[in-house]
Amino acid sequence: MRATVYHGPRDMRIDQVPDPAIQTPTEWYKNVRQNPTISLTQRGKTLTARAHIITCQERLEQILDRFRDKYGRNVKSYYPKYNVAVAVPLS
Repeated sequence: MRATVYHGPRDMRIDQVPDPAIQTPTEWYKNVRQNPTISLTQRGKTLTARAHIITCQERLEQILDRFRDKYGRNVKSYYPKYNVAVAVPLS
């Protein structure tokens, strides 16, 4: 694909670049892609549901904002890569 690429001050060009791809080779991501069924247990009750992978940048930003509101601004200390998330319906 073609994209605007910054090469330095006053030097921006349209270059051929690789197509974007999710680069999250973590084990949880591989596992959820292979088997999206997730079981959550709390207080002796278990919920089994199908996880939905989220890659939409706008939705990821919303999730990160909520995470920051709850846990503070330093998201990278918890999750160094945040280009994917998982939604699990709780009902």
